[in-house]
Amino acid sequence: MESGAEVTAVEIARLAGVGRAAVSNWRRRFADFPQPTGGTAASPAFRLSDVEAWLIAHDRLPEPTGADRLWRALRHGSADPDGDLPVLARVLLSSWRTPAEARRHAAVLAVADEMGVGTALAAVADRYAEVRARRGVVATSAQVAALMCELAQVAGQTVLDPACRSGVLLAAAVAHGAAVVAGQDPDADHVTIAQARLHGAAVPAEVRAGGLGADAYPELRADVVLCDPPGGGRWGHDELGEDPRWAYGVPPRGEGELAWVQHALARLRPGGTAVLLLPPGVAQRPAGRRIRRELLRQGRCGR
Repeated sequence: MESGAEVTAVEIARLAGVGRAAVSNWRRRFADFPQPTGGTAASPAFRLSDVEAWLIAHDRLPEPTGADRLWRALRHGSADPDGDLPVLARVLLSSWRTPAEARRHAAVLAVADEMGVGTALAAVADRYAEVRARRGVVATSAQVAALMCELAQVAGQTVLDPACRSGVLLAAAVAHGAAVVAGQDPDADHVTIAQARLHGAAVPAEVRAGGLGADAYPELRADVVLCDPPGGGRWGHDELGEDPRWAYGVPPRGEGELAWVQHALARLRPGGTAVLLLPPGVAQRPAGRRIRRELLRQGRCGR
């Protein structure tokens, strides 16, 4: 059965290893270039099988990498390949698959087996970050993650990221010599992608579902806490206002970052180090003045 998968001009450019302008040029120059089968006038979509056939006929399809073959297999087998990335990661991470899962993902699993599961999972994690970035959701950059690890001196330490998203900080901690890493996130897809990113790590690495309101590691006292907490002020003031973590004052409703700061401190062992990536306003907004003053008074801010 012919695949009904579609691709945009940006995705065609990625397939062919060219810029988007080249795809626009092909559409103007070549009468046999496939016609749009969906999308909009501003962002048309084309049937993937037609595009691949055209690229092959015009000798414009480069030798595919393992990741290229993985995406093609996923696109041919999924109506929403970008949305299915966490699903694919879960299937690759699982040591047991239902017959239905095995049949549905047979082509992708075959490519992943050729690549090696670890390599395939790393590719899925990177692709997930690309998709999120195109939608305006940017992960912690590799450079910032490395700087945070250097500031915290993570080598040989137990490292916790209590809001790990797709696991960038945890992976950086492993690369910088952490002895153990642990993370949590309330989003099930984030948990899966973080687990994919950490698959095969040379040290114990665990990611669980959890967050401020349902902490997955209430008993852990880490040597280092690294955190790039989610933006936005809402943090659960009404539900969590009496929590003992707020040793420096209950964070105001719109100061969620100060809740994460105190959560990080509550999960440190005595003498441990927390490094958080926070917006400048956290140090200036009047609502958090009392907590900032208490943090300074008790010597919890340094470097």
